[in-house]
Amino acid sequence: MSPKRDSNLNDNTDVDTSTLSLIDCGVKSLLDIPIKYNLTSINLHSNSITKIENLIYLKNLVHLDLSSNRITRITGLNGLVSLKNLNLSCNLITAIENLDGLKHLVYLNLSYNKIQYIN
Repeated sequence: MSPKRDSNLNDNTDVDTSTLSLIDCGVKSLLDIPIKYNLTSINLHSNSITKIENLIYLKNLVHLDLSSNRITRITGLNGLVSLKNLNLSCNLITAIENLDGLKHLVYLNLSYNKIQYIN
């Protein structure tokens, strides 16, 4: 299946490369996709990602959608100092953790996970 992208991240022309959208593309790891440091929005809905990683340098990232994947823990979000919207719904997350550093977060969706209690 061919990746669906909002912009061509491998082209050096004057296209907008601030958004990456790979919805339902069979992505298994964030290490396998071209993540540019200037991204402001990433949508990786409905893939097979198991771990949040390789995002530490995305200082401008405002929107991150990792819904409908296979993520089990909230990790790897350190350094996302501009993040405002985080969607981790429909995963396998069991605990709400590691969100302390997200000072600008205004929207968090953790629905349809395996969270049984909130501390």
